[in-house]
Amino acid sequence: MGRSGVKLRRWAPLLAVLIISAAAQPWLQRPDSRTAFVVDTSVSNISADFVGVADAVSAAARNAGEEEYLSLRGFSGPCDGANTSLMVNGDSPEFLAEQLRNLAPGGAATLESGLLAAIDDFDSWFPLPGSERNRIVLVTTRGVDRCRTDQSAVHRAVADKARDSGVSLDFRIIGYHVPTDEQQALTDLAAALGAPAPRFTGTPTELADALR
Repeated sequence: MGRSGVKLRRWAPLLAVLIISAAAQPWLQRPDSRTAFVVDTSVSNISADFVGVADAVSAAARNAGEEEYLSLRGFSGPCDGANTSLMVNGDSPEFLAEQLRNLAPGGAATLESGLLAAIDDFDSWFPLPGSERNRIVLVTTRGVDRCRTDQSAVHRAVADKARDSGVSLDFRIIGYHVPTDEQQALTDLAAALGAPAPRFTGTPTELADALR
């Protein structure tokens, strides 16, 4: 092998890094702001009119600024196993709306799993957290995690996860048709997270206004 071949082999790792970095550049660009909609997709949403939830969240996504990085995570399912999923990650508001329209609610409200996973979504390099704001908007029809008996333990786990993430997270909590006896649990969750008091809504119009 000639001297040129030796030089090429020596620089090959650096060239590979440069090529990969160039390909990943859109992901490495830090957005000004990120908003994650974390939506209760449990069976309780059937009676609460999930169409109203889908329309209100979709409208809020469309009203976000063009530079807003949007994501959508749903939570519901069995207590053991897969019970939360990231459905939209940086896609358009139209795609977010399509995902919600095609969703059939089911399973139990796994509130803790959804919030813990949403925090993990922000604690990553791909995509980077927002430089100015990182917001998690919880939209739920239940005030409690149906798989946990100790709701205060749920609140502590979520608050600890948010604190340890290293990302300054701004939480907003919106209840929709939340049973009266479960509303205090959401208020306690907001307090644990240092968030404003939850907004409790009972109609699609009220929900849309709260999200706006």
